[in-house]
Amino acid sequence: MKFRTRLRVTFVTIIALPLVLTALAFCGIGLYLMNIQDGFPVEDLDYTAMTENMGEVVDATDGVFLNLKRQIAEDPSRLADREYLEAVNSQIIRKTTYIIVRRENELYYAGNRNAAEAIFSRLPAYGEQGAEGSGFYFDDMDKYVKKADFLFPDGARGSAFVVTKVNSLISRKLLVDDGSGQEYGRFFGQAERVYGCHVLRHAVNQGKGRALKTAFNYCLQAFCQMPGAVTADSDGQHSPECILSCVQAMLENPGALILGCRCFEGEDIPARSEFGNKCTRTVMKYLTGITVSDTQTGLRGIPSSFMQQLLMVKGERFEFETNMLLETRARKIPVVEIPIRTIYIEENKTSHFNPIKDSVRIYMIFGKFLFSSLSSSVVDLALFSLFCFLLKDRQWGRVTYVMAATVLARILSALYNYLLNLKVVFQSGGPVHATLPRYACLAMVQMSLSALLVGKLYPLFGGAEVLVKMPVDVALFFLSFVIQREFVYREKCG
Repeated sequence: MKFRTRLRVTFVTIIALPLVLTALAFCGIGLYLMNIQDGFPVEDLDYTAMTENMGEVVDATDGVFLNLKRQIAEDPSRLADREYLEAVNSQIIRKTTYIIVRRENELYYAGNRNAAEAIFSRLPAYGEQGAEGSGFYFDDMDKYVKKADFLFPDGARGSAFVVTKVNSLISRKLLVDDGSGQEYGRFFGQAERVYGCHVLRHAVNQGKGRALKTAFNYCLQAFCQMPGAVTADSDGQHSPECILSCVQAMLENPGALILGCRCFEGEDIPARSEFGNKCTRTVMKYLTGITVSDTQTGLRGIPSSFMQQLLMVKGERFEFETNMLLETRARKIPVVEIPIRTIYIEENKTSHFNPIKDSVRIYMIFGKFLFSSLSSSVVDLALFSLFCFLLKDRQWGRVTYVMAATVLARILSALYNYLLNLKVVFQSGGPVHATLPRYACLAMVQMSLSALLVGKLYPLFGGAEVLVKMPVDVALFFLSFVIQREFVYREKCG
């Protein structure tokens, strides 16, 4: 084959093969994502009410509930003693938490009679699932209830309830009006007057990312002692009990980013949301090494220290939430997931999230790596063709001209590729003396595998060395990306 023909084959292959492989990959990934069944299980949720002094509420609510359950296990007859119930109720620190005991369908005891009478008819029935252990939330009354069933000494069915008025516990509620306009002003006014929200306003729409930063900045200045904040969307997807669950998880995992994760399995999940989430989480896992089951969730518990750092992170719209996840890896911040209810109103038609546009930073990581590798391959393959032409049919012991051409071409392109990946692709802060030896080790192994495989396979395909080398290097390319991300350029913790 003439040298000019070799160059033509080389450059045509460089353009055509990546395009074909990319198209096939997207088709394959799309089919896989539409049929994947590895959903996130949502069961046995533990929703616990929180307050300004969170430990106090845990003692006042969960502590009392656990004591009642322990008493039921040891001697349920004590719950028939009103003096005992009065003593337990008086020990509750928060007056917004109280005990109710029901005997059959009658109110037997109430720690707060007026409040108990208002909610009594709504309390879950004896044996009803959902309230015992996990809790039950009355959205319109802002009441959070835990229930434990027992039997009175005469066999009558009884239920003990620990009731907490949640609205009084979450006293710091912040709402951002991101340039909604006068036509929606009444809703924000009602939030201020009725629900006690503090409203921050943007004169014009600036995007979700900017709205979150506005809220973060306010919270850090107004509540400097806070452990963190929980963000929730305003489209009705996040129920109050899920928010409370996220609050507790944030307190139990200080310093971690808490994600309220939805289950994306089921016929009631909009196809757009299902595909978008599965696509983004699969791509994110491969390209960044971050494994989360719900990349798009807006229900997040963010510690104060991380909020300060996020003020400097790029992104003014939905892409900010993706960038937030990328920052957890860069700053070594643990991510904790908690399952929440999956709620979609009108098939999520009001969502402005675009899984491609708003995840562009994730795809750019691979795009830059692809450019780095392909531009390096241009040099590598051109030199490989040149050396094959110059060394045609020569052999030094067991070293064929193909192996020699591979080694020479790879050495010349390796330094270019190393520097481009270090500074542009992975933007690693690792020192050269640490990353260069690791890169050299990888390059040697990859070069050896390429030379070995091409040397063994090209005789089987009529001596077409270049055409054999391309698919071999494409396979090694994907493997190399993961190794460089996880080993070569990854900075040490601490």
